[in-house]
Amino acid sequence: MYKIVIVEDEWLVREGLKQTIPWSDLGCEIAGEAEDGEAALELLEQAVPDIMLSDIRMPTMDGIELARRVSERWPEVNIVFLTGFDDFAYAQQAVRLGAADYVLKPTNPDELEKVVRRITSKLDEARSKRQLAEQQDKHWAEGRPVVAGLDKRETGESREFQQIMDYLLTHFQEDVPLQSMADRMKVSESHFSRLFKKHVGVSFLEYVTNLRVQAAKELLADPRFKMYEIAERVGYQDSRYFSQIFRKSTGETPSEYRKRLGISTV
Repeated sequence: MYKIVIVEDEWLVREGLKQTIPWSDLGCEIAGEAEDGEAALELLEQAVPDIMLSDIRMPTMDGIELARRVSERWPEVNIVFLTGFDDFAYAQQAVRLGAADYVLKPTNPDELEKVVRRITSKLDEARSKRQLAEQQDKHWAEGRPVVAGLDKRETGESREFQQIMDYLLTHFQEDVPLQSMADRMKVSESHFSRLFKKHVGVSFLEYVTNLRVQAAKELLADPRFKMYEIAERVGYQDSRYFSQIFRKSTGETPSEYRKRLGISTV
């Protein structure tokens, strides 16, 4: 269940939000409530929610300032503003600054449900990717690819697909075009893409990238390798592009990863 915090200075509005929205059906639960921004920050110190519903106009600290502080401290929190028509332009500006969405007051339950479903759908996708990445990390260490629901004994297509997965494990650092893999199975590129996503859970490019990043992590742990050497060994001729890919995948640059391991960058 995803955790939600409600920040609203009007008690009746807070109660209405808690009682009229079928939170459990949305895969959510109310983790707490606060009547102003300062109280909300104290609440988040105890437990960080996945979603924060916040009014814009509140005493002590308004919703915009609260959102700014929350985004700086807990960027993973999805903020949804509850705003009156007079604050409509204000809310739009807040969304451009990083809020997930906004809903006009008086709050339409159906509209709020749609917004929450959009956010939880993104959270589900992010969670699935993290779980798959963890599985891939584990299987990479064991020298095996992650292939969901694939039994080598099932069909000729399954066997051919497994052979491609085995090939990728030992040739990921080479140029492995999607079309060439599809040709190996004698299927179209689009069909191969669908088949790959079905069995592996991520796209062909994402999987190859993950293999390269995992290999790069092992090489980064060895201080003998220079950065450009690591880039070339895992399939990237441009070390700057390699750094961009690594950061997008892990959240940190190769240099930052090495620094965290206590290794000087060379």
